[in-house]
Amino acid sequence: MKKIICILLTVLMLIPFSINAATAEYDPAVPFSDAKVGAWYYSAVKYCKTNGLLNGMSDTAFGLNTTVSRAMFVQALANFEGVTADMLKKEPTPFTDIKPDHWFYVAVEWARQQGIVGGMTDTTFEPNGALTRSQMARLFCQYAKFKGLDTAKSADLSSFSDAAKVQSWAKEGMEYCVATGLFVGDGGKLDPNAKATRAQLAVVLYKFDYQNKYGHAIPDSTAADSCLVEAGTKNRVVIFGDSMAQRLEKDPLRSEYLKIPVQNYGIGGEMAEAGGFRQGSIAIYAEPMTIPADKTPVAITLVTDSGDEKDLGHFGDGVSNEFIIAGVKGKVTHGDDGAYFTRNTEGEAVEVTTRTRIITPAMQDRRENDILVIWTGSNNRYSASTAYKLVDTINEMIKYHPNDEYVIVGLTSKDYMPEVDGVNDVLREAYGEHFVDVRAYLMTEQCLIDNGITPTEADYDNMEKGEIPASLLADTIHGTATFYDIVSKMIADKIKENGYLS
Repeated sequence: MKKIICILLTVLMLIPFSINAATAEYDPAVPFSDAKVGAWYYSAVKYCKTNGLLNGMSDTAFGLNTTVSRAMFVQALANFEGVTADMLKKEPTPFTDIKPDHWFYVAVEWARQQGIVGGMTDTTFEPNGALTRSQMARLFCQYAKFKGLDTAKSADLSSFSDAAKVQSWAKEGMEYCVATGLFVGDGGKLDPNAKATRAQLAVVLYKFDYQNKYGHAIPDSTAADSCLVEAGTKNRVVIFGDSMAQRLEKDPLRSEYLKIPVQNYGIGGEMAEAGGFRQGSIAIYAEPMTIPADKTPVAITLVTDSGDEKDLGHFGDGVSNEFIIAGVKGKVTHGDDGAYFTRNTEGEAVEVTTRTRIITPAMQDRRENDILVIWTGSNNRYSASTAYKLVDTINEMIKYHPNDEYVIVGLTSKDYMPEVDGVNDVLREAYGEHFVDVRAYLMTEQCLIDNGITPTEADYDNMEKGEIPASLLADTIHGTATFYDIVSKMIADKIKENGYLS
């Protein structure tokens, strides 16, 4: 029996550990194994990594509890400014402990030349020296002055039990950081002499950058930042767009051309940025309110990062607008007097005390091997000169997608978009092999013949005017079943051509 047990143990030891330890879900924006989803620092780490403010100590470890060095901090400030070597004045450094080949050299020299930071002595910077919370507060205040920000804001530190430990040289910086919400203390203490950790630095960088970019405190994005990608999934097509995408027939694409699942999030009447919102790449927040325990509708104000109001009641024709706000699933509807949120089921009342990120169904349904298809822009009525706005929105959607497998479908209607060819030229240049120019084929006599249609006089008239042949149109913009079958095949061919099917 002992021999059998030993053999079994040996066999078990030979089985790759990764089979049992495989991660079912992950966050492609946070590849750090030491960052716990939902933790107090998680949104900050994600923001800093995504915006290039603070990278990990390695590709897989952020180093949350690692003490912040003086060099690390100054590099973070340089990241804010996009500092490069050619921005430095041509003068020798007085610091003997930094050299041109050090990773932090440019950042330290820039900060010194701008008067943001000095040395520990006249000739030493001590790049590896640990940064205390007092020092971090002072440096943030110095950087804020460099940025021309109002540093006259101050706070009464007496409410903190260890306020007396804040030394005179650090008082201005600490008062500024507390007044602006960069520092909130822990357990009623400021811990001014404690060594700052990278997790703490990430939170302060997040707050500082967000507040100065948008003019208000950071919102609650904890739940949204905890929406992960399901790993180890099979291929699936996920479509975002307006009514063109909504009417894209799933059956030809799924059953005839690709034979894989298709999830269509296309909604009639939506602008391009609304598709980004539904996907999760563009954030929408609910302002503070109280969600009642019963299903009584409550007035709701929805805003973007910049604080601009967004009316989801007009996002799409007859769309349900079912979302999750502060853990409560419900529906947003619109009336003459504004927007309302109605929870689906009764429960406990929830007080939303701060601006809170809305979670959409698509945010909760991200899969590792999804193939992204974006077909949007008609409702924005772009011109060739404004098409960069569409590119910006699409780029955000691509960035949010868990892989680099995506297809951008060109626009078709000249009636909706007089400069449709110019807009498609912009998309073609931006996305190259990912772009499908469906209009170029639909506008040909050969397209009709290929699909068993005898061209009519109306077809030729439309093509001469730059419109899709009449035989392929159901109205001035939407197509017939044959129209969508053609587009489905072109999308499927592009997916195959780009090698996205595993």
